[in-house]
Amino acid sequence: MTPLKSATYPIPDEVRTSIGLSTGPHVLKILAKYPKLNLRLTEQKFYIYNKNYKQGLIIFCGKDKKNVTYFKKSSTFKSLTDNLKQVCILVNLPKHAHIPELSSAYIEDLCLAEGIISINIIGISYGGYCALELIADIKKNSVPIKVKKLVHIVAPVCLKDLRPHIRTLIIIPRLIGRLLRWKTQKFSMRNFDHKFELARSIGREEIHSNISVLSVRTGGFDPFIKKKHLSTKLNLLFNKIEVLELRGEPFFRTYSKSLLKKFNFQGAHGIYHEDLGTLRDRLLLFLN
Repeated sequence: MTPLKSATYPIPDEVRTSIGLSTGPHVLKILAKYPKLNLRLTEQKFYIYNKNYKQGLIIFCGKDKKNVTYFKKSSTFKSLTDNLKQVCILVNLPKHAHIPELSSAYIEDLCLAEGIISINIIGISYGGYCALELIADIKKNSVPIKVKKLVHIVAPVCLKDLRPHIRTLIIIPRLIGRLLRWKTQKFSMRNFDHKFELARSIGREEIHSNISVLSVRTGGFDPFIKKKHLSTKLNLLFNKIEVLELRGEPFFRTYSKSLLKKFNFQGAHGIYHEDLGTLRDRLLLFLN
């Protein structure tokens, strides 16, 4: 995405850390089960824009802080904050220890604290799987927040869809999260076998399948995600899916005068910059 000048970057109305949300009702339920959790290792940061609306837009930008920083500076994000009457919440995933149910509880308590009663979700790359985990957690715990729409952008449906080198980077903080929880529980092989399943698939019965979904896909080879069967897996989860096909970013985009560019190899994990306008327009139409 092409960065805007710094003067035009959206400025968050508030920045909240997960430590400050540790007294919310859903977080307290988890802390009651794992009372010795080191919350500093699971700390997250949330950037909140357009406060005082009843509808929220939860955005999972990817694995790293740099993904959030990059998205905050994009024209796509500025378009969302300027045109949607929704509280926009950017989720900065924890770096050291990721406990999915704790991350979901933080978001749920943040939405309730802001008076949000319904949400739309955007999941980009690995964030698409985190979005599915949030949807499943909301249903499992009967959280009084309605999930209306999901935008799934070049994202896996389960962690097994990630290529091995990327999956390893994702699973390490999840494994640390498992170890943190085991420290507070009586060890047993039954508990070990059940809880070591780090790359499980989310089933249709675990989510609200009537959510409207926009699946954004790109052509070409993806160095991060195995695209085979992705569309089939998503169709098994949801009833209403719209598909937006865009061009992948060229691998050799920096060599504008090179013969290599003529081959137009597409790196499907990025979206071609000329197609970003199409993406922005479709996002606004879908999320409004």
